[in-house]
Amino acid sequence: GIVFSNSFSDIFHMQIGAVGQPVLTPVTPVGTEGEPLTLTCTVSNDIVTHIAWTNGNTIIIVQSGSPTPNCNTEGIIPGVTVSCPGHIIYTVTISSVTRQHNGDIWKCTEHTGGGIYDSEEVSIQVIGKVLIGKV
Repeated sequence: GIVFSNSFSDIFHMQIGAVGQPVLTPVTPVGTEGEPLTLTCTVSNDIVTHIAWTNGNTIIIVQSGSPTPNCNTEGIIPGVTVSCPGHIIYTVTISSVTRQHNGDIWKCTEHTGGGIYDSEEVSIQVIGKVLIGKV
């Protein structure tokens, strides 16, 4: 796997000053079975070269200079799409949430010229679809 050193990024954080942690929302994502679920990563500023979406051991790299809303990406997670709706905003969407997504851990990581900064991790909670009607 990839190992990131916190002490390394702390040094760059002191030097650059304006770089910080990306924010991943929603903090407590709840998906409904069979429905899409979108996570949004907002990076700290526009000197970010690329971001990485991580789900367990799987990574999608998104170049920050990507044309919007279509991203220039590397890596694939089946059933997942990424978009780049804004200069510092990136999204990832699970097209159809299943029970297998319950407990999945996601994070986004911003890469600058010298520093690497992880968002807080979020854990997906999946709820079953409520069917209303005749039984």
